[in-house]
This record gives sequence, C-alpha cells and structure tokens, in this order.
Amino acid sequence: MRCLHPVVTLLAVTFTGLGMGSGLAAEEIVFRWQAASRSLLVTDLETYAATGEPSRQLQSYFDLYSNPRGLNAVRPILNQTMQVDFVSFERYLRSDAGDCMLGHMATLLKPTPSSTAGKVSLRAALVNAAAPDGNFNLLEILTEYPTAQMHLDLDQMFRANHHEQTIKDDLEEFWQKAGFPQEQLQQLEAQIFSEGSASNQQPLNLTNIDYSVLSDVSRRICGKLGQPST
Repeated sequence: MRCLHPVVTLLAVTFTGLGMGSGLAAEEIVFRWQAASRSLLVTDLETYAATGEPSRQLQSYFDLYSNPRGLNAVRPILNQTMQVDFVSFERYLRSDAGDCMLGHMATLLKPTPSSTAGKVSLRAALVNAAAPDGNFNLLEILTEYPTAQMHLDLDQMFRANHHEQTIKDDLEEFWQKAGFPQEQLQQLEAQIFSEGSASNQQPLNLTNIDYSVLSDVSRRICGKLGQPST
C-alpha cells in the first residue's frame, strides 16, 4: 500500500468529509505530533497551487519530512475541483450519520488542540465552500474554515489507523456502491503518484453519489467506532 505524507493525507481526508458564515479563514495549518508542532501558511499552498513554485518554507518542510514526490503529490489535490449535489450534500452533513462522521473527522482537525468546536467548524467550511452550486476545492474549504488556524493531530491520526481493519468491509462498500466515479478517482491517483502537471484536471463528478448508501455505511462505521469525543 502506498503511504502518503501527512500533508497529503490531510488534503485527502478533507476532500472526503451549517451554513455558518465565516468572517475568518484558516491562515495556517498546524501539524502536531507528540510534543512537537510545525505550521504551513495557507497562502503558501495557494501560491504553489497556482504557480507550481513552492515557498522556501514549503520546500524545506517537504525536504525534511517527505519523499521526493511528496510535494508533487500535493498540487493535483489542491487544484482538484469537485462537483456535488449541494442540497443532498448539505442534508447529509446535517443528518445524524453525517454528524457522527464529522465528529470523527473533528478528532483529527480542530481550531485549537483543546477545542470542542471542530465538528461545527468543519461542517461550516464544507457547506460554505460548496454553496451555492456544489463546486468547490480544498483551498476553498480552507478559506471558509472559520478560525485562523486548523490543527491536525497526527498522533490521533496514527491511532485512528488501528481501526482500519475494523471498518475495512464498510469502507470497501462505501467506495464501490455509493456511486463514486471510479475511473476519475483512478486518474487522480495516477496523477498524484506521477511527475505530471496538475493542469487540465477535470472536475471530479460526485453528483451521482447515493446518499442512502453513504448514510447507511456511515451509521455502521459509527456503530463500530462509537461516538466521537468532540
């Protein structure tokens, strides 16, 4: 199995995640593990997505902590636009099943390490980024996050990996039966793990997602993992 750098993992997790207006936007992403932390400026990610030129800070981070292709893997994810049915998407995020899944995601991503508002903040960012037409990308999610910082708990992420076998069958059903565009996802994966350009990416069409399947799988996963602490 291919292992992604934590930055890439964050971007991918955020893609798979109400209407709360955000006067602020995430200005930096803070990665925390054990007693250490390191931050990345969102403006550095925006510039890299647009130009392909990393800032000194972004380049040094990947030089220290990633394999040579790590930085190249980030740009296609930053630039990937998604199209969802906004009404169904928002309804799912407000449902009990969506609320529980957001709660588990919010144990990894939150405004501050001790914040209990991670779920509300993440829901606000997703809904506001997708409004009103269902088109959005990762950078738009960041700009709609209602606090200046977004903290990623890498220790919690690694602990969450232990649950993978517990929900493996559910995740397989999620990907195979919920209506995800398998061919497009395979193309995106190939681009992430190649040296190719991030240009000319087609929007990822998620308008055919079967939210009844998604909700059913979400409820089963939450039943196995239990209620999140946030």
